[in-house]
Amino acid sequence: GNNAFAEISPLKELDLSVFTTENVDNYWYMFRGCEKLEKINFSKIDVETKKYLIYILNKFSETFDFNKIDKSLASENDLDEDYFSMVISMFDDCDEIKSIILPD
Repeated sequence: GNNAFAEISPLKELDLSVFTTENVDNYWYMFRGCEKLEKINFSKIDVETKKYLIYILNKFSETFDFNKIDKSLASENDLDEDYFSMVISMFDDCDEIKSIILPD
């Protein structure tokens, strides 16, 4: 769950396609401090988290700067604000993200 990969500074690429997330109860700050992380493969992430990530990536397609995402947009779109904040928190301090791969 939370902080699972936090502070692994040199990490540049992370393939989570071999992990199932059915039993993950929260994602708070999962990649916090992974400052060099550029690419994450989430091809087996749960449906709910995928929904939020797709919304975030579509709405903020110009930037992967998760620190600048307007959290108030969650309530305007009938999304749970706490869950929305949790998904954004996964990428805290991840300023180098260029690619996030989601399931089809």
